[in-house]
Amino acid sequence: MHPDYSNAPQNQILCIDMKSFYASIELVKRNIHPLKGYLAVIGNKKQQGSVVLAASAALKKNMELKLQIVYFKFRIEKR
Repeated sequence: MHPDYSNAPQNQILCIDMKSFYASIELVKRNIHPLKGYLAVIGNKKQQGSVVLAASAALKKNMELKLQIVYFKFRIEKR
């Protein structure tokens, strides 16, 4: 049995990954390609174990980064 959606509102919804979007905007501001650049926004870089708040798509893909991992678990060298 499938639900009948014929009477449901027909709206279009746009979903955006705002964390990746924020990181992409920061890369563009620095003249770095947003899909190729590595950028992580962290909570407090002076504190060991700070949380990654936002990360670029390339960083998440190539470093297998999950946004909840902590800063001290990965190191990124300038490329």
